[in-house]
Amino acid sequence: MLNFQLVRLEDKDFFHKYLWQQGMYGCDNSFANYFIWQEAYHTEWTCYRDALLVKSEHWGKNYFMVPLGMKPEDYRPVADALLEYNGGTLNFDGVYENHLPVIKAMFPDAVITDDLDNTDYIYLQKELASFAGRKFHGQKNHLNAFYRAHPDASYEPITKSNAAECLDFALNWCDVQSAKDITILDEKLALQKAFQYFNELEFRGGAIRFNGKIQAMSLGEKYLDDIADLHFEKADRNVRGLYVAMCQAFAANAWNDVIYLNREEDMGIEGLRTAKQNLHPVMLWKRYSAVIK
Repeated sequence: MLNFQLVRLEDKDFFHKYLWQQGMYGCDNSFANYFIWQEAYHTEWTCYRDALLVKSEHWGKNYFMVPLGMKPEDYRPVADALLEYNGGTLNFDGVYENHLPVIKAMFPDAVITDDLDNTDYIYLQKELASFAGRKFHGQKNHLNAFYRAHPDASYEPITKSNAAECLDFALNWCDVQSAKDITILDEKLALQKAFQYFNELEFRGGAIRFNGKIQAMSLGEKYLDDIADLHFEKADRNVRGLYVAMCQAFAANAWNDVIYLNREEDMGIEGLRTAKQNLHPVMLWKRYSAVIK
C-alpha cells in the first residue's frame, strides 16, 4: 500500500533531484508550486520503487502527476500500485509532451485529452524587459500612459523592509477579487506561504510604488538555469498601464540571468488568455490530462 505524506520544505532537495532530471519548462517542474499550494490542493507525495509519486485533491477527487524517475521495468508495478491505491481508476494532471510515451506504456487504454486551459505561456525575458519593436506597440502605449500619469512611480525589489507591505497589498487584492471568484481564497493561502518562506524557496520579488504606497507586486523563482516561473502578479486594475508596468519592470530588474519567463496558464479565462497572447509568447508548453478507468 502506498503511504503519501505532506510536502515539507525539507523535501525540496529530494524533489529537485527528480524535477531537474526532466529539464522541462512547465511550471509543474517547480518544487515551490507543490509547496505553496499544498493547503489549497492537499498535495502529498511518496516514493515507490524509486519513483516519485505526487497527488493532489480537487473537488473531492484525487489527481496524480506522472510518476518520475521510473525505469521501464517499473512501469507495470507502479501502475498496479496506483490503481490499487485509488480503487481502480486514475486521473492524471500536468501531463506534458515527453510524459505521453510513459503514460501510454503504463496505461495503454488511457484516455488522453488536451488541457488547453492549463498550457503555460513562455516568453523571452529580453522582450518583456524592453517591449521593443512594433509588435509591442500597444504595451508601449499603456506603459507610457502610466508613467505620464504617475511620474513618481518607482520599482523596488521585495526585501525584508517592504515584504509586509507587499503581502498586505496582495492579500487585499485577493479579498476584493474573491467576491467574484471564491477560488481566489486558495491563492491567498499560497501567497501567505510564499512570503513566509520567501528566502528558503529562493524567490525574487518586485513592486511598484506611487502615491506613497505599493500598488503592484510580482513574485517568482528561477527553477532551471535558463527560465523563471512568475508565480504571482497583482496590480490595481483601475490604473491604466499598471499591469504592463509591473510586467516590464520585473522582467528588466529581476531576471537578467535567464532567457525565458514562464507566466503560467490562462485557466480558460478569456480576458487573461487575450492578455497573455498579446504579450507574444515564444512558446506554449502544452499540457494534457489522462483518465484511466
